[in-house]
Amino acid sequence: MHSLALFMLALTGVNAMIGAQVSHIWIDKETYFCADSCVYQGAFFPQKGGWCPASEAMVQYTSDHHVTFWKCADSPVPRGAAQRAPQDGEKPYQCDVGKLEADGRTYCSSYKSGGGGNQGSVQWSEIQTVLESQEQSRAAAAPKKASPPRVAAEEDRWVWS
Repeated sequence: MHSLALFMLALTGVNAMIGAQVSHIWIDKETYFCADSCVYQGAFFPQKGGWCPASEAMVQYTSDHHVTFWKCADSPVPRGAAQRAPQDGEKPYQCDVGKLEADGRTYCSSYKSGGGGNQGSVQWSEIQTVLESQEQSRAAAAPKKASPPRVAAEEDRWVWS
């Protein structure tokens, strides 16, 4: 049990290290997407950097229930705001995949009003590896259903009426 907790803690550290200051994610040498409050193949990328499994994306809203933006469940909630699970089919946008520009630049600065100043990049394969490890850990930690007890063939069965 302790080894599972240590493994999950290590994954959290790797998650933070990989995604802490990321503005774009490379799928291959010429294809990328901006980490801008969107989902790509099961991972959610909030505006302020980092990432989490898409299933952990939460809606941040104001007191009048106006949705301000999407965030990971474990990221802090600013004063005057709250968070909730998605409702009625709400979900973050899919990330727009782009090709490298002729001048070798990526343009991932749009919609960064939430701050973060993210400048870095990371390979999708790195995130995918951590995401798959997290999914396997969750599956291993999930409680197993107990099968009903089997009755031996020669065992008497009593029925009370």
